[in-house]
Amino acid sequence: MTDWVQAGRYAVGLDPMTIVGGPTAGHLLTALGPLPAGGESLRVLRVLSTNLSAGQTGTTCLQMDSLGDETALGTSLSFDGTALRFLSARLGADAATATLNVNTNEAAAGRVGLLLSLPFG
Repeated sequence: MTDWVQAGRYAVGLDPMTIVGGPTAGHLLTALGPLPAGGESLRVLRVLSTNLSAGQTGTTCLQMDSLGDETALGTSLSFDGTALRFLSARLGADAATATLNVNTNEAAAGRVGLLLSLPFG
């Protein structure tokens, strides 16, 4: 996710191009800005309460309390792969302009990766 965000920042000119050599100088952390005063993040990501039963189709939602300056979000969901099966993921109304990438490589084992990114600029 961090590589994707940084590439977008370079593409729209938000960050000056840097010499290739790895993430040893902290360019990305500086480019994304400091934490709020006190060092704590005010962003909260939650899975809304839901009751999913084996053999039935159901849904759950992820909700984020954001600061408004986010570019991307990466997270994973874990569930009992013997009782539940992942079918799909889609964007909610508040994320209509975002891109959603879903990694289902380990969905049968109960793990799904999600990457949400807003357009750059």
